[in-house]
Amino acid sequence: IHCQILGYNRSKINDKTLGHCQSVQVKAGAKTDLLEGLYEHEISMESEPETEWLSPKSPPKAQNNHWSQGLYNSMQDPGLVVFKDDQICIVKDRYPKAKKHFLVLPIERITTLYDLGADHLPLVNLMVKAAREKIVLNHPEFTFKMGFHAIPSMAQVHMHVISQDFDSDCLKNKKHWNSFNTDYFIPCEKVLDLLKTCGNVQNCQNGDKKDLLGKDLVCNQCSFKPKNMPDLKKHLKTHLKG
Repeated sequence: IHCQILGYNRSKINDKTLGHCQSVQVKAGAKTDLLEGLYEHEISMESEPETEWLSPKSPPKAQNNHWSQGLYNSMQDPGLVVFKDDQICIVKDRYPKAKKHFLVLPIERITTLYDLGADHLPLVNLMVKAAREKIVLNHPEFTFKMGFHAIPSMAQVHMHVISQDFDSDCLKNKKHWNSFNTDYFIPCEKVLDLLKTCGNVQNCQNGDKKDLLGKDLVCNQCSFKPKNMPDLKKHLKTHLKG
């Protein structure tokens, strides 16, 4: 059974304490505290699930209607899929925060950034290569950056490929802005370097990251410091070409 903590309160599974978006594989009979030290439960199963469900190589499928599972649906939506092969899928973001906003996902079921290991290095390299070939080169009029959110909210690891205009009606609040324009956004180059040198990206996950979402707004293209989001969005229009 694959267990992932979706909320921000810490939970405990067997002897392992988990924080937001951390996950662990367990077997039937595992003991879990829904809140660390409280509400102990035991996981039991009356029948074996289908083999396809257990296989980490099987394409992700929607597990339920919770919003955090939405990327599984996006990967099956012909209206969103830009490119797909047996290893990766590129989709349009349903709620784009810029004129061009895409997500690159592995077909292999990998829940979050923190489930990546050194053996996933070729996969992440492939994701970056596909993003450059299928997106960046096809939209030379835009400047893109590629990376991952430090505290991902959606199940299935995904790399954002987003244009730097941030001209979108879906960009609505400070959290949206700061999630792409502070250290909360981890560039793909850093992820690749950490996988090479450390074998994981665990040192990107710490309590300070969430605080970055509340930082003061600063334009990503100049030193302008707006007083609020409407002020920032008005200012960003001045940077648009044409």
